[in-house]
Amino acid sequence: MLQGGADVFSRVCSDLIGQRARHVYSGTDIQIGFDDKGFPTDKPYELVLQRDIEDLYLSPSQVFSIYSALGCSFGACTFCGSNRENADYVPRQIAVMLDEMQSLKERYGIACFNICDNNFDPDRAQYFCDELERRQESVFWQCTSRVYDTLDPTVLRRMRKNGCVLMNVGLESASDRILRMMRKGYTVAHAEQLMLNMEAAGMRVHTYVICGFPSETEVESKKTLDFLKRHLKRCHSVYFQDYVAQLATKVFAAHHSICLHEGPHAA
Repeated sequence: MLQGGADVFSRVCSDLIGQRARHVYSGTDIQIGFDDKGFPTDKPYELVLQRDIEDLYLSPSQVFSIYSALGCSFGACTFCGSNRENADYVPRQIAVMLDEMQSLKERYGIACFNICDNNFDPDRAQYFCDELERRQESVFWQCTSRVYDTLDPTVLRRMRKNGCVLMNVGLESASDRILRMMRKGYTVAHAEQLMLNMEAAGMRVHTYVICGFPSETEVESKKTLDFLKRHLKRCHSVYFQDYVAQLATKVFAAHHSICLHEGPHAA
């Protein structure tokens, strides 16, 4: 299956049931219309949970993962496979995602959701809050985003008021040099301000940190640890991930090019 995500996968399943499946599918196998904002005019999925889900679930309450977009709206990070040069960004209509959330709430009593977009950016968050307020709907949710200047206390308070209980934020490093190499598009000063904004809005934050990015020094690694120590009371939790060069990333491609031209030990 080449691109297309859940929509193409749904087509594959349908063709398997109808005994007309092919060997290869791609994004061209689905016809997508667009609304006046440029979002695909898709329809809510029919979501059915298995009957013994309560027995299998370990959390005190069910948390359902749902998405509003495939790919990443920023899509420039050199370490990520969702770079826009390799993976399209395909947003869904926020209203359709909320239709699905309301259906799950009505049918199964699920009111807690993980919006699992790679980057639920401030514009998407504002659209979501608009729709929640318009429908007077109440749900609890968390999302993943990045450091944005536009995530100011006013926006964060609005998200918090509309049920957002946690934001996962890709800090990655507290070294400006490493952030430039990663092409994150922000500085340590921006990250510092975001942590203060989160605290002012009463928003919990979980941070992601990459350890051992190519050429990172011990001094730069210590800068990241010092940043986290300064904001210890503002961080709900931290996830440290050893750097691994993923396929289809700029870092992997650059290293592969060096090896091809200068030998495997050149880097």
